[in-house]
Amino acid sequence: EIESPLPSADTAADWAKLVDAFNATYGRVYAASARSPELGYSVTGAIMRGSVPIQKPKIPKEPLEGETPPADAFLGTRKFYRKKHWVDAQLYRMESLRPGNRVAGPAIIESDATTFVVPDGFETFLDGHRLFHLKEV
Repeated sequence: EIESPLPSADTAADWAKLVDAFNATYGRVYAASARSPELGYSVTGAIMRGSVPIQKPKIPKEPLEGETPPADAFLGTRKFYRKKHWVDAQLYRMESLRPGNRVAGPAIIESDATTFVVPDGFETFLDGHRLFHLKEV
């Protein structure tokens, strides 16, 4: 891979600068005697990097509700194995929890795509962006 010293190559002089950059890199990687300029040069691939200005995304933020999860979020209890023994955990439906809710461990927060375990001695807080914050208590 050779980094181009030019933003564009439009003239014969530009091509010469690209060849010089290739020769310099090739000479560092392989023996200079391995060069064969008499065979010519061929660009067999190119990678372009670029950037465009975009509008900063607006991340939705929901208002915080109470710390206590709504009743429909609670699914019951379930055992899970932790530190060589079975633990009874409160079971919650992730999508039913509301911003501002706190869940103390041991708890399991389930969704179709993921499961979030809140161990004993920890709690989680659901913020206005629907991100969970786990902390030791």
